[in-house]
Amino acid sequence: MAILTPDGLVRRDSYIRVRARVMLVRIERGDEPCDLGLDVEVLRVRHPLPACERMRVTRPAVVILSPDVRAWDVVHVEQTAQEVGAAIIQLGPLVARDALAEWLREVLSESASRRPPPEVPARASPSSAAPSHRRTAR
Repeated sequence: MAILTPDGLVRRDSYIRVRARVMLVRIERGDEPCDLGLDVEVLRVRHPLPACERMRVTRPAVVILSPDVRAWDVVHVEQTAQEVGAAIIQLGPLVARDALAEWLREVLSESASRRPPPEVPARASPSSAAPSHRRTAR
């Protein structure tokens, strides 16, 4: 289904629904907050700087950082998360696991309502296209 928006863009709804993505940075298997009971796609990245590049491609809704990520790496991850519109939290002794589950649910529901569907530029009509360079018979 294609819908023309007022600014001349075509919005297409493909009817394909993707689960929300949560990126875990430097969180080992078994250390992740697995008792959350959420239907999300989990992306694991071992190092913070490659996580920044992967965020630009996968566009997660939430990024969860390990407590041992260095402060200057956290700055880069925060900047990239802001670029892609992801919420970010760094685990630590002051983050309660039961509060984390509620926070994640709220952020994921906000993210689902906030992100617009992708827009594709409208195609030019054949009459407005550049002239053809085909040879014509004389």
